[in-house]
Amino acid sequence: MRHTMVSSNWAKRFKISENKIMNTTILKLQLLFFALLFTTFSFAQEMQEFKLSKSTGKIHIEGINGLEIEGYAGNEIIISTKAKSKEQSERSAGLSAINSLGMKDNTGIGLAISTEGETVKITTIKKNSGKFWMKVPQNMAISFKHSSHSMGQLYIHGIKGEIETSLQYGSVKVENVTGPLSINTVYGKIEALLSTLNTQNPSSLYSVYALVDVTLPSNTKTDVHLTSQYGDMFTDFDIKVEANSQISSSKVQGKVNGGGPELRVNSTYSNVYLRKG
Repeated sequence: MRHTMVSSNWAKRFKISENKIMNTTILKLQLLFFALLFTTFSFAQEMQEFKLSKSTGKIHIEGINGLEIEGYAGNEIIISTKAKSKEQSERSAGLSAINSLGMKDNTGIGLAISTEGETVKITTIKKNSGKFWMKVPQNMAISFKHSSHSMGQLYIHGIKGEIETSLQYGSVKVENVTGPLSINTVYGKIEALLSTLNTQNPSSLYSVYALVDVTLPSNTKTDVHLTSQYGDMFTDFDIKVEANSQISSSKVQGKVNGGGPELRVNSTYSNVYLRKG
């Protein structure tokens, strides 16, 4: 009888404990949901946007410290960034930011935009510009230039046009792009995840001090040049080295899958990687 009562009491305590755990878990999930909802709402509320009707030609961008460019099937350039704080907005009301070249913010989001023929020029006006997000008609060509220490990452995806970059300190990542590439950095790494290699023009990816990592489909046909003077070279492709090419410990030159458009993957002081995707 006593054993039965103890078992019954233990079962009740276990049931109460189980209910407490369940209630606590539900409460935590509810708090997490509202926190995520609040964060999403706050982020949406803090964004500013500028639009420009343009679907062809070239976009030349200078000085933006952190940028993500997404190609899409549209006919507008859509630029967004986080809004200024209330105090900043009130103090600069009625004024326009200006840079050393005399260019003024004509977008309301810290950028100067002008059009010259088929080229749209976008220049940051503020030193601490923060990050921008840009949706671009996918067939437009992209040119990006940055020279200061404040650069973060340039991430470009979904673009079919030509991509040119010149960076001192930032890193570059490109993904699902199909146009010819001319990507150059001094101190930043380069990563490229390509679904295809452009067949009309050669592509080149070069960093002086950082690694360069390129991923291609296994059936890609290319004439490849891998170079690293002070680093190493890695690949899982079968590269048929040309018989008449000069033998060098810092260079590999040959054909992949019978050869095709030229691809140069170079780093002076770090490693280069060419891998199958």
